[in-house]
Amino acid sequence: MRLPSMTAWRVVGVVVVAALVVAAAGFRVYQNRVPDLVSPGAAGTNRFVAQAQPETSYVVDGLDVCLDRAGSVTVTDIAFVTNQGGTRVTGWGIRPQLSTRGSDPSTPRTIERGDDLRRSTVGRVCGAPAESSELALEVRKSAPGIGRGMDLRITYDTGVFTRELEIELDVVLCGPAAASTTVSRACAGITSAES
Repeated sequence: MRLPSMTAWRVVGVVVVAALVVAAAGFRVYQNRVPDLVSPGAAGTNRFVAQAQPETSYVVDGLDVCLDRAGSVTVTDIAFVTNQGGTRVTGWGIRPQLSTRGSDPSTPRTIERGDDLRRSTVGRVCGAPAESSELALEVRKSAPGIGRGMDLRITYDTGVFTRELEIELDVVLCGPAAASTTVSRACAGITSAES
């Protein structure tokens, strides 16, 4: 039995490498055709401050979301990147943009299952004349003092890939007075405004 020559092995090696390069390039082109979720109004930090009771749900809304190209994505998870006081996202929904930007988070509300807010699919392209979409979050804290959730990580499925979008967001759920910090001063401002 005669073994292939070194030249034959080199040819096979070149063909295999070329096939891998072509496959990787095709995958990259395909990957670039999948829509990405974006939040065009999220330049800079969005801050929501409210008086809040522990283990009570509050809704924060008015966060614009859309896609960079035609298609649709499904939001599968939303969480704060960092938090204090046990502040967490307990529900979310994608809904038509309301005429007023941002709800008053100090009024307790919950996002009910079966409500339109349970929708988690985004199909609107940014800048399209169609109705705008907004993200509404249900948040709560477990501690009686100040609770804070900072920066939002949104995990979504394109149907092919799982991706993440981070939005600069600062949700402060106030409680009894605390040491003098920027956050407690923001809470003091809310408390004095309510008096």
